[in-house]
Amino acid sequence: MSITIEFEDLGQDFLVWTLNENGVVIECKPFQAWLWKGRQVVDYASLKRGDVVHFLDNDNHMRPLKYRIARITH
Repeated sequence: MSITIEFEDLGQDFLVWTLNENGVVIECKPFQAWLWKGRQVVDYASLKRGDVVHFLDNDNHMRPLKYRIARITH
């Protein structure tokens, strides 16, 4: 089961992430897949519209995205 997250559009290079069943980004559109694929999203199962997504960086520190969720499909 995958989760699709659509972000608010504030001019950033990515608008949509698809997560696998473990909350890992497996697709990023339209750009920056090279940066975001493989990132772990924190508390992905409880995300809802309006939330800020948190992910784990290369040092395993939790970081927030500055773009809120516009739509999420489970």
